[in-house]
Amino acid sequence: MHETLTQSVPDRHAPHRFARLIYNPTAGRGRAKGLLPEIQRALQAVEIETEVAQTGAPGDAQALARQAAQEAVALVIAVGGDGTLQEIANGLVDGSPNGAPPVLGLIPAGTGNDFLKTLGVPNDWRAACDVIARNQSRPIDVGRINGRVFVNNVGVGFDAQVGIEAQKVKGLRGQAVYMAALARTLLLSYRTPQVTIQCDDETFTQSITMLNIGNGRCSGGGFWLTPQAELGDGLLDVCVIRGLSKPQILALVPHVMKGTHVSKEPVQMKRTRRITVTSPEPLPVHADGEILYTDAQRLEVEVLPGRLNMLG
Repeated sequence: MHETLTQSVPDRHAPHRFARLIYNPTAGRGRAKGLLPEIQRALQAVEIETEVAQTGAPGDAQALARQAAQEAVALVIAVGGDGTLQEIANGLVDGSPNGAPPVLGLIPAGTGNDFLKTLGVPNDWRAACDVIARNQSRPIDVGRINGRVFVNNVGVGFDAQVGIEAQKVKGLRGQAVYMAALARTLLLSYRTPQVTIQCDDETFTQSITMLNIGNGRCSGGGFWLTPQAELGDGLLDVCVIRGLSKPQILALVPHVMKGTHVSKEPVQMKRTRRITVTSPEPLPVHADGEILYTDAQRLEVEVLPGRLNMLG
């Protein structure tokens, strides 16, 4: 299922720190592939010895993280994007149901690298290595949707369709991928489904362009849908955008890119511990940029306060 690579077998009892480095070579559309030797040298320079586990297929990062948690590895470092980080978070939570999971560090090598914008880790692998070297960790919340953990956000509707279209975009990287996907989505006959939303004790029904549930603040390579979200407040921030026409969507996009949409008339912002979304129509759904469903009709989402311990 996966290939485990080690350049040397570190002495885990030596004075330096030891880390299990879970590495996705396909992250960032292949950007991560050439970084591994440089990352290992940079970590070794700050006395962190690494044992590298390389993913080869979807689900590998989760399995490797679960194994690391079960082996009581003290430090796990994710090298990849938000999707890789999500898999690792699932493995760490699954692998340590009754205790604290390993401390998790992040070296960004993905397409959007959105979660680090809330975590406070620079979008630069060298600077991220420096953050890991400082060894300052804090507990953070994660979310759970229909039993699966997410770290950054869940998108329902339009932005999930943008994620589906982003998978079809070739030859671009970073935010350019999402802007191209946004244009493709606007060309589609995207409908505004009718949904019923229950946030804690409040229930309402309306047509939506999109609904975003944020543990983090930013998604899609630079869209600040939940700009006031906090990683340690025990709450999820919810952005509901009512059904809009294509011109209205285009008019709102610049505000979403700056986080100034929160006071606009078509937007409702809420905070909640639990949210249930139901719809008679099939809904596209992503979590941390990874497509979970194209035809969901019921979503149950909750926050897991302080469930991970991350460097940053």
